[in-house]
Amino acid sequence: QGPSGRAFRSGRRQTTQDFLGDPANAPWHDAARRYGLGSSTALPIPRRGAPYAVLNVYAAEPAFFDDAVLGVLETLAGDLSYALDALTARHDQARAERDRQASERRARRLATVVEQSPSIVVLMSPDGTILDVNAAFTTATGYARDEAMGRTAAELLRDPDADDVGREIAAAMAAGAIWRGEIRNRRKDGSFY
Repeated sequence: QGPSGRAFRSGRRQTTQDFLGDPANAPWHDAARRYGLGSSTALPIPRRGAPYAVLNVYAAEPAFFDDAVLGVLETLAGDLSYALDALTARHDQARAERDRQASERRARRLATVVEQSPSIVVLMSPDGTILDVNAAFTTATGYARDEAMGRTAAELLRDPDADDVGREIAAAMAAGAIWRGEIRNRRKDGSFY
């Protein structure tokens, strides 16, 4: 419950012009006598607007902290708070950049796995538009990636059972689920795969 604790909790400067005469400081009177302290001020230093630290300044003589001295110390505390906010922001930006780079590395690895998969992989939007396909798709169907992208699965599913499969795929997409299965389809040249 000393000046530092009060400054930290309240977010307001706590100045004691007569440290030894203030009964609130009784627990620290012996130490103040030993070190020759006559007055003190405790200035809160917030970080991101929340209590973070306290700057304590002591003087040998009582009533040392006049308006001019307190003004300088308030400016110092504000500068320290600004510096902490700037360092925290820089740290957060660096962490976000590391996270972004890690996410990009994971995405590249996943893209490599999908591209090299022996299974056909088709990435579709919820409305059924083909967004991308892997190499296994182009090999199996004869459609180049550019020919498939932007078209719907229904345009490429020409098997008599394709309507049922198309509805299953559409239902899975609408539910945000992943559809897995096998489809008998025709290649670009008309043969089945």
